Amino acid sequence: LPGILQDQGIRLSATAGADIGGGPYSFPETSVSFIPRGFVDSNLRSVSNSFCPAKYRVTFDYAAPFLNLDWSALSPAVYVKKLTLSPFVDFALQKSVRFDKNHVKAGQSFSEKFYSAGVDLAFNLGNFFWLPYGTTLGVRYAFNGWSDLEGLPVNGLTHHYFGGIFSVSM
Repeated sequence: LPGILQDQGIRLSATAGADIGGGPYSFPETSVSFIPRGFVDSNLRSVSNSFCPAKYRVTFDYAAPFLNLDWSALSPAVYVKKLTLSPFVDFALQKSVRFDKNHVKAGQSFSEKFYSAGVDLAFNLGNFFWLPYGTTLGVRYAFNGWSDLEGLPVNGLTHHYFGGIFSVSM
């Protein structure tokens, strides 16, 4: 979607998934992420895949070029096109069954809510060490929040996340 200015843009996405098998031959592991950005250093993804048969995630991104550089001083090794500032908000809902302290199903169904809000500051590169593909290098900050997690064996959650960004578009 278009942004406020000509070179800005909005990206909205929604993801839903369900494990409909539930039997001994059910494979709940998925390559699709239903976890908001920022929940990196926890076991939330594996707990979600194991205990939550229904998962939903909605994301909002606003990409705004912060500084058009066109900097080729390090060329041909690195060509810097622009610096981009991208605020984001993610919301996820995980439907599950409550477990007791021994991780045995107690039978009561419930929903857990997770969210993150943050910003990415990234350099968009035209080439990176002679790779002719678009590359992104940067940093991410996310504030994480969640509802009461007494029914899931999740550990390692923090409210603040700082991390690196590296991606190559092929």
